[in-house]
Parts: sequence; C-alpha cells; structure tokens
Amino acid sequence: MKNLVVRWFKVDEDEFAQFFWMTSLLLFIRAASILLNNYAETAFLKRFGVEYLPLMTAVNAVVTFVLMSLLGSALVRGRGDRLIGRCLIAFSLVVGLMRFVVPLDLSLVYPFLYILKSQLDVLLVFLFWNLANDLFSTRQSKRLFPLITAGGIVGGIAGSSVTPLIAQLVSLDNLLLVFPLLSLAAVLSAWRLGLAAPGDLSGKDQQQAGDRTSLLQEFKMVGPLIRSSTLAQVLLVLTLLPNVVIPILNYQFNFVVNQTFPSEAGMLSFYSYFRGAQNLISLLLILFVGRIYGRFGLPVALMFHPFNYLISFFAYLFQFNIFSAIYAGTSVGVLRRTINGPATTVLYGLLKPESRAILRPFLRGTVVRCGILIGAGIVWGGTQIVHPRYLSVIAIGLVAVWLAATVLLKRRYSLILLDLIRGKLPDFYRMNRRDLQNLFRGVDVGPVLLERFRKSEGDEALWYAEALHTNKVAGLDDAILERLPELDTATCVRLLPFLEQPDRDRMLAVFGRLADPGRSELLIALSQTVKRILDEMPVVAERRLFARATDPEVKACLVGWMKKEDPDGLKRLLDNWLDSENLAERRAAVVAIRDQRLDDYADIVYRLLDSEEDPSLLALGLHALADFDFPDRADRVRPFLRHAVAQVRAAALESLPLSAEKDVQSLIPLLGDFEGPIRKAAIRRLSGLARPLQPVLVDAMGSCSRRVLDGLFQVLQALEIDELDMVRFCRRQVTEAYRLVDLARWLEGTPACTAQELLVIHLEELRQQRVENVIRGLAARDESGQIDTILHGLAGQGREREDSLEALESLVDQRLWKILLPLLENWSTVDRLKAGNRFLRHLDPSKSRKQAVERLLREENAASVILTLEMLHSLGQVATFRSRIEEVVNSDNEFVAAMAVGVLSAPKEEVVNEENTRMDLPERMMYLRKVDLFQDLPVNELTAVAMVAGEAEFVPDTLILGGSLGCRGSHQTCDCLHILVSGEVAIEQQRSDGESVVFAQWGAGQTFGLAALFGVPEMSLRVRAITDVLVLQIFRQDFTALCKEFPEIPLRLCQVLAVRLGGVVDELSRVAQDCKQGNGEEPQSCTGHQCGEEEKK
Repeated sequence: MKNLVVRWFKVDEDEFAQFFWMTSLLLFIRAASILLNNYAETAFLKRFGVEYLPLMTAVNAVVTFVLMSLLGSALVRGRGDRLIGRCLIAFSLVVGLMRFVVPLDLSLVYPFLYILKSQLDVLLVFLFWNLANDLFSTRQSKRLFPLITAGGIVGGIAGSSVTPLIAQLVSLDNLLLVFPLLSLAAVLSAWRLGLAAPGDLSGKDQQQAGDRTSLLQEFKMVGPLIRSSTLAQVLLVLTLLPNVVIPILNYQFNFVVNQTFPSEAGMLSFYSYFRGAQNLISLLLILFVGRIYGRFGLPVALMFHPFNYLISFFAYLFQFNIFSAIYAGTSVGVLRRTINGPATTVLYGLLKPESRAILRPFLRGTVVRCGILIGAGIVWGGTQIVHPRYLSVIAIGLVAVWLAATVLLKRRYSLILLDLIRGKLPDFYRMNRRDLQNLFRGVDVGPVLLERFRKSEGDEALWYAEALHTNKVAGLDDAILERLPELDTATCVRLLPFLEQPDRDRMLAVFGRLADPGRSELLIALSQTVKRILDEMPVVAERRLFARATDPEVKACLVGWMKKEDPDGLKRLLDNWLDSENLAERRAAVVAIRDQRLDDYADIVYRLLDSEEDPSLLALGLHALADFDFPDRADRVRPFLRHAVAQVRAAALESLPLSAEKDVQSLIPLLGDFEGPIRKAAIRRLSGLARPLQPVLVDAMGSCSRRVLDGLFQVLQALEIDELDMVRFCRRQVTEAYRLVDLARWLEGTPACTAQELLVIHLEELRQQRVENVIRGLAARDESGQIDTILHGLAGQGREREDSLEALESLVDQRLWKILLPLLENWSTVDRLKAGNRFLRHLDPSKSRKQAVERLLREENAASVILTLEMLHSLGQVATFRSRIEEVVNSDNEFVAAMAVGVLSAPKEEVVNEENTRMDLPERMMYLRKVDLFQDLPVNELTAVAMVAGEAEFVPDTLILGGSLGCRGSHQTCDCLHILVSGEVAIEQQRSDGESVVFAQWGAGQTFGLAALFGVPEMSLRVRAITDVLVLQIFRQDFTALCKEFPEIPLRLCQVLAVRLGGVVDELSRVAQDCKQGNGEEPQSCTGHQCGEEEKK
C-alpha cells in the first residue's frame, strides 16, 4: 500500500508516515463531526425551535471567543498532536454523558449540543490545520493538503452514510454513543502521528509560553505588521469576511430546511444524504484541485470561493427555497473544504516565522471570533426587520470586498514570495551592483551618503564613493577633493577614477599639494587624472613637477611640455632611456611614448614584445600597443593572455580588441582567472561586447569550467542578450540534464564497485549544475533581480527551498517550468525520464548499457571519462570497449590519455590480485571523502585531487615530518600535506634536554603538514611512525594549481581551518582554566606539558 501511495500520489518516502497519519486523523475527526452535526441540528430545530437560531449563533460566537483564547494559551505550552488528542477525549466524555441526560427531558440539552457541535468543528479544524502547517512547508502543502483533505471528505461521506442506518437500528439518541468510538480512533491516529513526526510539534512559530496577552496588547503587536505587510492585510480580509457571512448563509440554509422538512426523521435523512452527497462531490473535485492550482495558481484558486458565495446569495435573494439552499450548502461546503481551506492554510505558510508567530493566533483567534460575532449580530438584527432572504443584500456587499482582496493578492503574489525569500538571505547577497542602482531610487539619500563618505577611511570610503558614483549623486567631486589630502596613498589612487567634472582650479590646487616626489604611485595617478579630465596639463605646472621628480617613470608622465617646447630634447631623452641598462628608464621610455602618442616610436614598441622578457616592460608595451593602429594587433596580443605573470595577462586583456569571434573566445578563459582583478577586468570588458558577438558568450556556457561559467553569468546580467539565444541555451542545458539522468539510469544496473558509485554521484552533481545554469541564465535576463534572489533560496533547505520553488513557478514560463520541475523536485529516475521523453522529443536516450558507457567515454568532462575507465577496469570489461578506449588514448587531456593507456596495458589478473596493495584512483577518492578537508568537494574536484595525490609508506620509528628521514630523501622539511591512510603516528616535540615528549597518537583519517602548503616554516613538532604507515601526499605546487582551477578547494580549506582554530582556542581555554584551578592564580605562561610538570612538583 505504501509503494502504491508513494507512486500514485507522488508522496515522498520521508513524508509518508506523517501524511498517512494526518489523513487518518482528519478522516476520523470528520466522520465523528458529521455524525454529531446531523444529530445536534435535527434535535435542536425540531425539539427547541428555528426561531432561536440567531440567538444561538451569537451565543456560539461568544463561546468560541472564550475557548479560542484558552486554546491559544494551550498551543504554546504543549504539542499540537497531544492537544488534539486531549480535546477529542474531552468532547467524547461530554457527548457520551449527554446521552444519559437526554431522557431527563431537559430542553437546554439541545442548545448545549448545538453549541458543542459548533465548537467541535471550529476548535478541531483550527488545531488540525495549525498542526499541518507546522509539519509541512508551503510547497509540500500545495501537494499534500488536497490529498489530506480528501481523507477528511471520505470520513464525511462515511459519517453521513451511517447516520440514518444507525438511527434506524439503535434509535436517534444512541448516535451520541457512536461519537466517542470514532473519536477514540482519531486519538489513536494523533498518537501515531506524534511518533512519526520529527522534532517538536509544539508550534515553533507560536509565542513563547508566558503571560497571556490582553486583547489591547494583541492589537498593538499586530498593528505594525498589518500596516507594513500586504500579505498580512490580505489574510486579515480573507479571515474576517468569510466568518462574517458564514452565520448569514447558515441561518438561511437552516431556515429553509426547517420549513421544508416537518419531521425529525425526514430532516435527519436529509442532513445525512445531503452531507454525504456534498462530501462525495468534494472527493471527486479534490482529484482536480492539484490541476486547478497548477493551471490557475494559488491566488486565482482563492477567487473561486467568494465568487461562488456571490452566486449563492443571489440565488437566495431571487429563489428562497430548498433548491437554492441545496446549491448554496453544497457548493460553499465543497469549495471551502477542497480549495479555499487548504489554499488559505498555504498562505499562512508564506509568512515569515516571526510574523506568523504574532499574526496566526490573532487571525485564527480574535479575528475569527469577531467575524462570527459581527455575522451573528447582522442575523439577529436583520431578522427583526426583514425576511431572512433579504439578508443576502448585506452579504453580497461583504463578499464583493472579499473578492477584491483576492484580486489584490493575485497582483502582489510574486512580490510577496520574493520578500519572504529575500528576508532569509544575508545582506551581502542583496548588495550587488544592480541592487545598488535600485536601492536608493526615488529616495534622496545623497546627503547622508556624502556625510558618511567624509567620515570614512580605506575600503569603506571606496564603497561609499562607488555607491555615490553609481547613483549619480551630485557633490561627489567636491567631496573627493576635500578628502584626498587626508587619506593614504592607496586610497587616493583608487578614488581618483571617480572624479568626473571637478572645478579646474580647485583640482589643480589640491593636486599641487599632493605632488610629493616621494609618492611616485600617487604622482603618476595625479598626472593621468589631469590628462583624463583636462586633456593636457598646464605647461608651467607640468614643467615644475618634472623638475622636482626624481623617478624616471614619474618624469615620463610629465614630458608633455617638452613635446611642445623642446621636441629634440624629448627625442634625446627617450633615446637615452631606451638604450639604458636601467630597467626603470626603459619602462619610463615606453610610458612616455604611450602617453604622448609618439608614432615615430610605434615600431620600437612593436618589436619590444619580441625582445623583452621583463614582465613589467612587457605589460607597458602591451598597453602602448593599444594606442597604435597595427592591423595584426589582436594576433600579437592574444598569446599574452596565457602568460604566466598576472601583470602581463592584465595588460593583454586591456589591449586586446574585441572585433572578432576568436578574440572573444580567447578572452573568455580569463573569466576564471585566479587573480581577482584580472577576472573583474575580463567581466568588465565582455560586459561591453557588441550585440553581434554576444552569441559567442552563450555558446561558451555549455563547455567551460564552473568558475568561468560564474563569470559568464555576471557578464550576461550586464548585457541585453537576445531572448532566442538564451532560450536555446536553456533548452540545451535542460536536454543535457535529462541526458545525464539517462546515463545514470543505466549505471544503476551495473555490478557494484567504487568507481561506479562515484560516477553516479558525479552524474547527479553535473545534472544539478545544468539545472542551476538554466536558472542563472533566466536570472541574467531578469532585470528585477527576483530570479537571482530565488537562486540563493534554492540553495537552502526545507521550507526556504520549498518557498523558492513556489516563487520560481510564479515567474517562469509554464512550458519551461513543466520541463524543469522533474529536475528540481525529488523525482525518481524513471519518472524524470518519462517527463524528459514527453517534453523533449529530441532527447535520444540510450538504448542499452553498452551505448550509455560508450557515450560516457565520449564525454568532454574529464572526471566522467576517468571514472568510466576505472569502472570498466574494476569490472574486467575493458576488452568489451577496447576500440572506444583506444580512441580515448588520443584525448587532449593528458590525465585522461594516461588513464586510458594504463587501463589498456594493465594485465587482467591485476584486478583481483590480492598482493596488490596500491590504492587505485576510486579508492583514493573514497578515502579523501572521509577526510574533513575534502569531504564536501564535488566528485569533479575530488577526482583532480586524487589524481595528484601520491602514496608513501613508512616503517616503524621513521620520522615522517621534522626529521632527517623526511618525505623527500634527506630534506629536513616537507612541502606537502600528509593524509594518514593506515597505521599510527606519534606527534612529539624534542625538549631542551634532548628527550622527546609525545603529545598525541593519531590514526587513520588524520592530516598533518597542512602548514607546508602555505610555505609556513617548519615548527618544532615532529611526526614519527609507530607502526607501518601508509599516507597520501599532496605537494604544495600541485595543491596551488588545484586551488587556481577549483576555487571550492581553498574555500573548504578555510572552513576546516576555522573549525580547527576554534578547537585550539577551546582547548587552550580549558588548559588555562585547569592551571588556574591547580595553582590558585592566573596562568602567565603555562602551556601543554609544562602545566603537568608544575602539578607534579
């Protein structure tokens, strides 16, 4: 049964138990409630009188007001499942007792039972959905609440069906004894739910237990929230108005039924069959609720109920008879249970936890009670003046306001969801450049930012300057000139580019005070800024600065006066500099040639790129080359984009003209450059790419590294990429994701081996990356930034991710959403492939396992090919795919080619050779996953680490680290990280007297030598082998290369080091506390074994 429910209703395995017992609980509650309703309403109308209905409605509202207040206090003190169980037991005892009071012929019994059945409906429904909302997230609610509601409808049908049969068999009054039996079954379901539900069911959103708030205090708490939140305002209307019109509709319904059926038996049969038919219709409709939500969305679904109320009240107004009553009672009840109730409950899940804690008790308590009281007052007052049919006029006006609130919700729904997700994200996610542009739009905050800029230093001053410049705030130039004399050289140099149109005289005066020959970097920046703003520096000022300067490179920036007054002197100066052995003078010559645009020296600069080796001079030459019109400039510059020195790459990046596709293609790899400034410069240059060349960026997104892809998405956000190009990219990525699902499907039937296990994990990670690429591509075209916010929410867990999916569905085109949904949700491989074959006819899934493996061997991703080769080698299936593996030998990737050669040349018996103690690649990868430093790395990065990790063995008593038997021959130090695979080592320190003190003994899984990766000098601690030891070694050079290729590795390293540092601090604190307690005084220099020796003394 479980498998059937999971497969048929798409209920996840981990939520099945909660879903099953919640459904059972509602089923028995509804069955018991319907049975009691049928008896209580029939008995009241026939034995007490319909004329008292308005009074009973008012009394019922007052009783509900009091009970809901008590219930609100109970919710914060106990678990929701236990509270439901206790309420059911209490109701059962009272109803069972009433069976023995009825024969006493006390007329007040029937009003009491009428109130009791109403309280049962209100209180248990409130408690049940309150519990459901705590258990399930917003997205789970949309999927599961209709199914749970269907269980309640089945219970209602059962209760209605058995009521007349039981009344005929055991008499009408004995129905009161059946109610406790059904309630007992509900109590059992609540108990089992408590065992199945994880964690605390006490309602974490609720207010903390304590003093009960008064009504006035409650209004003070919710007032600001309702004023500031559109969702809170809509929920207020959706809660108040339905509870106002419900008493009106119920009174009209009961009035008509009492007039139509004069006998108790006839009325009981009508209520039973009417409610049974009502629940049956609800059950049929509930099958389509999911499609209603999917087709129209949650806000539109909420419009159905008020619109139907309008029809019902118009029917009563024009035809006040049993047919209008049946339509109104049936349609309103069906829509309330199947659509409106679950949908409204989902809306509560959209509130932030802290807002829900305040608002939900207020709405479901105070507002509900106020609504019922208002409705009862309308009924009571209206029936004293007009016939009950004319109460419809008042109700129609109220329902119209209700319907308007749902229209407002429809317009604001996506913004409400985004506010919810954005509220869960840290501030730095919201403060990208586009957010800065929109942050202050329409608000005059310029004076505040300028004031803070005038008081800030360093990076903070730069941040305020960028914010002011981005938002074009007037007065920035004057503020910069005011601050320059007060700031350090580095900050001044970085602030100068923000100057745009300062006052000429004031700028020259400030720059003159800053022109210190000892601050060469600032002097060069000042001269460049003057030339940028004024085109040229005044001759007198420039000659004076030239005379004061001592640095050739500074003088080179100040030779403009010589070009005008002494061109021959300038030529002699440049010739001397170019022929000089002094590198600074040769650099100065290139700077002057570039600044003054001296065409006579263009060929010299051109040839300099071939003859010079100094990186700084090459960089200056590349910058200068950009100012001269050479037809083959792009060809000359392009090779320098791959130069080993960052300074040269940066200069080539700026000099390269982006006029052809190959220029763009050569620049794209710099989006993944390990040097941050180069990466930012590449993003900036590509962000200004001409529209005809923009498709090159989109095409590159499918075959680049993760870091380059991140840069491409930043570029796409700045460009107006053609929609057709982006649609093609998204479709390719989705197709690739489904293709990876198809490949993983064929591996599920492969005999188990380590390589196969890693390969399946790797394919799943690649699938997730493709889906993320699609969403990031959509975000690149989303000017509002909403999808970008959702993307961060999707990285979260639980309710945050579910809310993000809900928000994404409301923003994405529904055709694309249908294709994405199976990849985003936790669907099985088979269901995903069915969806892929249905939506993507060109998917071309693999027809056999052999074809899938051959496709894996053709993959561009190196890790996929390497793991496939290892899998075939482990399973002894190399011969089956030998021809395809021989093609892999010619791969451009040296690691892949070497692995293919090794697999083809390895003897078959090596696979099962028990004497072979060497670890193969998958074994190294699986072991690395157990080490904290690498355990969270994706398989792609883990493969790269395992490929460079070598093995080393040590016999007992060998000094592995810190001794003469280091890991590289006779070296005293070791520049590698050691990962202990097997054996034990001792961590020791040699004391001044020559003895060694052992601090700890480590076993498999420990790492040491981590400091060597950063070039930290050897410490006094040594590592000695106690037993035979096997370690994996990663040398610093290899590790540095990995960090440049995969930024996730250094990020994970920082996380591990932070945890370890925290552990060291805690240990030192503990030792210091022990020393203090042992000696009775503050510890001064008490550490480690010294404390122990002091204690011995």
